[in-house]
Amino acid sequence: MTIHWSLLTTKKEARCLQSFTCMDPTTRGGRPWEHQAQAVLRRSGANLPAACFIVVGEEHGTHVAACMLEAVARGKDLEVFVFCAAVGVDHRWRGGETANRLIDEVVRECRRRARDAGCETMSIRGKIGVQNAASQFLAKRFGLEPDPEYDDFYQYWFCTVAVDA
Repeated sequence: MTIHWSLLTTKKEARCLQSFTCMDPTTRGGRPWEHQAQAVLRRSGANLPAACFIVVGEEHGTHVAACMLEAVARGKDLEVFVFCAAVGVDHRWRGGETANRLIDEVVRECRRRARDAGCETMSIRGKIGVQNAASQFLAKRFGLEPDPEYDDFYQYWFCTVAVDA
C-alpha cells in the first residue's frame, strides 16, 4: 500500500475533502464520532481556521486518511490540538495500519513545526469518543493518556513530548 501524504493549509486546498467518507456503512446511522469527523473534514473547505492544517493521505487518487489539527507555539512549547482524525471506509479494518501511518505523519509534521518555531516540547491534546475503543488504543500506542474527567460522549487525551525524542 503506497499512501502519499500531503498538507492542506487553505480552505481552497481543503475543498478536496468534500466527499471524504469515514462512516462505516455497516452501522446503522454510523457512530457519532465518525459522523462528527466526517462532517468536520467535509466542511473544512469552507471552515478551516487560519491556524489549522490537515494532514491527508491519498492512494490511487482517493483520500484514505485525514487529520485536522492546530499547532501554536507558546514559548518553548508547541501546543497541538487534534480536532479530528479519520481513516476512509476502504482502509478500515486493517489492524490500524493506515491510522498508525496517519499519526506518524501528524507527529512528523508537528515536530517540524516545533523545530521551526524553536520549541523544545509539544503538548498534544484531543478528544476521543468514550465508546471509540479503536481510537483509544491508537492514542495509547502513541503515548497519550486519558483525562480522568469526561462527559457522556467525549474524553480528552493528552501528552507532552520532547521535540527531539
